[in-house]
Amino acid sequence: MDVRTVELLRNATFRKSDKSGDIGCVEVAFLEDTAGVRDTYDRGGPILAFKASEWIQFTTAVKNGDHDLP
Repeated sequence: MDVRTVELLRNATFRKSDKSGDIGCVEVAFLEDTAGVRDTYDRGGPILAFKASEWIQFTTAVKNGDHDLP
């Protein structure tokens, strides 16, 4: 990831799901081809960055139950 993308993510508008509770939450921001994910309790901390296609693949798998506990 280039420096410009890192700076854009730092200044991006992050959102949290309406279904999210008050504990263990993450926020997501989207740029052109990047999804940034950060902890709501450490908004100034690290941001995980994924290609948009990777993020879509992950969220689709979650919705399909692929990561549910047995």
